[in-house]
Amino acid sequence: MSATTPQQWLSIAARGSCNVCGGTGTIELPPDHEQIADIGTLREMLGCRECGAISRDRALIVGLAGMLGESSPLAQWAPRKTIRMFETSGYRGHPRYLPEIVDYYNVPYAPPPHQEGGEPVDARAGADLQDLQFPDGFFDVVMTAEVLEHVPDEQLAIREIARVLSPGGHLVLEVPYAHHLERSDVRVHRWHERDVYLYPPEYHAEETLVYRIYGRDLLSDLASAGLAVGHLFLDIPELAVSRQSVIVATKGSFVDLAGFRVDSWLGASQS
Repeated sequence: MSATTPQQWLSIAARGSCNVCGGTGTIELPPDHEQIADIGTLREMLGCRECGAISRDRALIVGLAGMLGESSPLAQWAPRKTIRMFETSGYRGHPRYLPEIVDYYNVPYAPPPHQEGGEPVDARAGADLQDLQFPDGFFDVVMTAEVLEHVPDEQLAIREIARVLSPGGHLVLEVPYAHHLERSDVRVHRWHERDVYLYPPEYHAEETLVYRIYGRDLLSDLASAGLAVGHLFLDIPELAVSRQSVIVATKGSFVDLAGFRVDSWLGASQS
């Protein structure tokens, strides 16, 4: 089903399905939906009244479903407990379902210990992407949404993500991303262990500082870490996934995108 105007797109979304919980007709439109001129501004909106997932959450699950070859809403996936999955600070809809499907490490941010030795650490209690406490090749899937742009040394974080992924393991990544940018827009520079504001500081939820808006050099950085990379540009009104990018990658020589069959997802979500 095609939409030629933002209002037609929103009309389809309101009648569509949530690919997290499977609810139909549960998408809440913004109060000013009749005035919206750009669907790309709705990543943080279009919440599901059943599970709370917003547009970018459903885009994230599109990425995960494609990499794992799933089609039905997340709530209907069969358990695959042999899959070990790490997510950075997952919240809203999908974390209620993933523990029943995979061995799910939903880990908030916590700084690493300041000294060697000491008390044992609960691996699920907290982590820093720049210095992960997990062994090499520990995870089959890493999923991180709107976190990497807040990490001071994202090159170190990318290497750590690649390190803890098993061979053939998958990354599903969301960041503020503009594919037309050849190079990322660095807003905060690190110098002598301190932040240097190149532009007025910008903060996202929980007052977390934004270090950069990403461009295509992010794809090259992921590839340099040993990941085969794919850039998805999504626009799926039937799932209320507004126009946005999701980056997927596989630790290996190629990324298999055969699982990205939007037609099969739509059929599953409406059955």
